Amino acid sequence: MDEVCGATVTLAESRPDLPPLTREQVREVLHLLGWGDYAEADRAAERLAGSASVPGAARRLGAAAGLLLHTVHRWDTGDWAVPDEDRWDDEDQFEPVVTLIGGNLPGSAALAAQSVIRQDAGRFSPSRLLLTTRQAIQASVAAGLSILVGELISRQRYYWAVIAAFVGFAGTATSGETLTKGVGRITGTLAGLVAAVALANVTDRHTAAAVLLILLCIGLAFFSQPLSTTAMVFFITVMLGQLYTLLGTFSDALLLVRLFETAAGAAIGVVVALVVLPAHSGATLREARRTFLGTVADLLEACAEVLRGGRPERDPLTLALELDADGRQVIRIRRATTRGRLFGADRTALRHRMSVLASVGSSARTLAGAVSAERPDPVLEQVCTALAGQARRLSEVPSLSSGAPRRAAEDDATAQVREQLDAAPADPATRRAVRALRRLSDGLGLLDPGLPAARDGEQR
Repeated sequence: MDEVCGATVTLAESRPDLPPLTREQVREVLHLLGWGDYAEADRAAERLAGSASVPGAARRLGAAAGLLLHTVHRWDTGDWAVPDEDRWDDEDQFEPVVTLIGGNLPGSAALAAQSVIRQDAGRFSPSRLLLTTRQAIQASVAAGLSILVGELISRQRYYWAVIAAFVGFAGTATSGETLTKGVGRITGTLAGLVAAVALANVTDRHTAAAVLLILLCIGLAFFSQPLSTTAMVFFITVMLGQLYTLLGTFSDALLLVRLFETAAGAAIGVVVALVVLPAHSGATLREARRTFLGTVADLLEACAEVLRGGRPERDPLTLALELDADGRQVIRIRRATTRGRLFGADRTALRHRMSVLASVGSSARTLAGAVSAERPDPVLEQVCTALAGQARRLSEVPSLSSGAPRRAAEDDATAQVREQLDAAPADPATRRAVRALRRLSDGLGLLDPGLPAARDGEQR
């Protein structure tokens, strides 16, 4: 897919110089690929790749499209060639890339747990507490405070505050996630109250309409639960308004009590998450970034072993899948960091670093599919080893936002890698790997916060 897109961009840049017939052939291949007409697309790609009268970029597009279609066919049919079948004889060698939790992708709890535990902490230090223990203490403190505050608002409905505080900790692992969920719960309740009051006047004395609206709200609440806490709470509040209408207990004052109780419980949950044994989003994001860059380094080292003609301990394509999972974790936690913090979050710089990390991950995946033990290359092997070391070093950097001055360009690892890639032979078989390594080098260079400049003749 990367080669198809690269060839398409090259052709688009030179579109005015292309013959009309070539433009039509390229357009036909892309059209058939886009609509999934694989049989016709394969024939059109074969004609384009075998034509001697079209530019090299067009032939490259045809060859890449054919390889893509062949790969899709092998995937759909399960006909994947395994070069070393004896590798799969022992079932104990199988290692799942991502462990699902309840059939879903894992959340941020595992990374948050790693960010709060300190192995060298004292015997009675809070840093020795597991994340589950911290959350149990937080939920207990929040529930106790919610009972006290909730009874001051309403002795009959205080449990609404307790529920709001408790639910705020469900499915969250960091203080930023709890804050985001609490704000969403308050916003959804407020919007739901407005809608509930308006709909109650419409469905009053219309039982069938109220029942249908309740069923609709239940379905929409479950549907929107994984998408938006605000939307889920909105539909639940509207549903409760209709339910109270059917029971004959609906009143504006009752819904206001629900708003105050929900706001109190959610606010207490947020304050407790920020004050009592917090698991900060920033520390969790640094742990996610460290894990991501560590996997990038592992993948580069595996690719270096392949380019050396050997067999790595872990297959590069398996590591590429693991890198995908690590990237999703970074994005998930970044959302809590940028949305859950009111102050001190440089959102623009953080989004830029996330974009660069995404580019690094994409380039690493491309590299994993481009290298082959049948085409050893000592120059690319050295580049992979150098970039692996750079990624490993960046994974241990406390912060990527440092503004320290950079060393001279001739001492920069990125410049050295660029020189090695410029000296690499222009072999069509390794062109994709070289392009991926260039992007990797540029991305890691952008992530590097900089090394202290030379001072008093001493390199620091």
